[in-house]
Amino acid sequence: MEENQLSEAWLAQEREMIANFFNKLVPQTLNRGATCTAQDCDDFARRTLQTEHVRPVDNQGATSYTLICLDQEKIIQFRLKRFQDDVLTLAHQIYGDLVPTVTAIAGFPLPVYLSTVIPGQIHIFQTFPSEAYPLNRQLVTVTDVARFVARSAHWPQPESSYAATSWTKSARLTLTTLEQNHDLKRFDPRFSQKATSLLQQLILLDTLPPVLSHSDFVEINMFVDPEGSLTGVIDFEDAQTEAFGMCLFGVYESFFGVMRYGKWTFFDQDAGNGYDKSVWDVLETAFWDTLWDAMPPTISRSQYEEAVMVALEIGMVNRYFVRGLLEGVDEENQGHRISLEFARGMLLDR
Repeated sequence: MEENQLSEAWLAQEREMIANFFNKLVPQTLNRGATCTAQDCDDFARRTLQTEHVRPVDNQGATSYTLICLDQEKIIQFRLKRFQDDVLTLAHQIYGDLVPTVTAIAGFPLPVYLSTVIPGQIHIFQTFPSEAYPLNRQLVTVTDVARFVARSAHWPQPESSYAATSWTKSARLTLTTLEQNHDLKRFDPRFSQKATSLLQQLILLDTLPPVLSHSDFVEINMFVDPEGSLTGVIDFEDAQTEAFGMCLFGVYESFFGVMRYGKWTFFDQDAGNGYDKSVWDVLETAFWDTLWDAMPPTISRSQYEEAVMVALEIGMVNRYFVRGLLEGVDEENQGHRISLEFARGMLLDR
């Protein structure tokens, strides 16, 4: 953002998400006859915190409604389903204070959780001056993110913790469906070729450690301080065991390029500052060098890099081929067009 202000389009999107949460999702979740409105949540939060100073946060999730009390530095969140306690416990073991501690609050129709405000600012809300890309700040962030990701490799999980529906275990079916998608072959035959290539490399996933993997590891869920240091990561509710590297799609999406005017482009402008490279090259090199330095000594770059890149690309497939895209393409569907542009930019043009 060039201004440290939220656009009207962003705020309208937030209002739409809140309306969808209470008008559609909550009635589907509660027992018949039970009701819950935004006002009910606001009133419960005020009673719980004993203050009138609560307001909705500016980054609502699709399946929750979140309020903040700045005076007490508290977050109170109303959810459709309960957190997985075992996942949160494991996340704290791996990442320590970079994952917020939550406390369940009883006495409300929806699950309610209280946590402390994470210091810093959500990465997507940072100011990005139009006159100069903040390379030094972003280098701090991507190297911190690399070390964060590498931590999970120090806590390998048992093979038995893979869910049958995990991206790892469903990869063959996903890629076969993508390979056979005739609409995609007409749209861009390289998608089918990429699926064929990944199918041939799929066995490499078996060499990677199973780790706790964030399913939405993008900048809307990352907090940073003014210097760019990572101060926290949220939204572990759907985290599950995956082959190491599946979450790395978020690094490319959040730090190495931008979707602008309906087209994905990497930051190919000159980095300056003595670098004879593009911004994208500088950030990507720093990320990977830091990640491999932070990995366990038994997981070397020379031996595992190819496998991690396979996991990265399968993560991208699962991230962007959503809402029926695996089976067919509706070019009138804006969601399909945007998802395909993300996929084309990062999977095919990288």
